[in-house]
Amino acid sequence: MIRLELTDQDLTDVAEALDDPATTDKNKTKLLVIRMHHEGARYGFIAKVLNLHANTITNHLKEYSKGGLTGTLEDQYPRPSTDRRKSV
Repeated sequence: MIRLELTDQDLTDVAEALDDPATTDKNKTKLLVIRMHHEGARYGFIAKVLNLHANTITNHLKEYSKGGLTGTLEDQYPRPSTDRRKSV
């Protein structure tokens, strides 16, 4: 089980990212996982409330512990900038 210790600045940064309209829904879910974990919610409760698998909770927390907020919000699967479909 992963245990994150967040500073007041970390919590402020997470809150600001949650309020940022540019933050994707997927990333907002990751941030909610981090915030709920910090508040003491158990993995099973977080998974039930956010409708996620418990392994996903672990993955989001690992991602934050390794890369911080920047690593968590980074798009790991960038999409091509051009449309690769053939024109008809």
